[in-house]
Amino acid sequence: MRIRFLPTRPAPLIGAFLALAAASFAASAETASTREIEIVSATFGDNCGASQGNVTADLRRHCNGLAECPYAIPLRQFRHRTETCKGDLKAEWRCTPEELHVAMIRHVADASSTLTLSCIEQNGPGH
Repeated sequence: MRIRFLPTRPAPLIGAFLALAAASFAASAETASTREIEIVSATFGDNCGASQGNVTADLRRHCNGLAECPYAIPLRQFRHRTETCKGDLKAEWRCTPEELHVAMIRHVADASSTLTLSCIEQNGPGH
């Protein structure tokens, strides 16, 4: 007795399932990559008596909508304060409505100080 296998075409249902799975994967990858910085508040020199949120507008101009943002402290506009007190820079931002991030540089001494904000998710050891 001879058994003969005939070539078959994939069922239309399987093709539709694969197309749906690919579209779903692409949508989830796009959603994951659209995490953007939204500045909540930023203060420079709070420890020296500066008002809360005094650099919020500047940080928003530099960083809102980006995935990662290095921010150099605008010391020139605060020169009168930085000569007598080394100010802290504190930033608060969101990547999603559910999470709030806070970062700080203490006692900023010069214009080379940079605070980097990020909404890039980290994977691997230590994260």
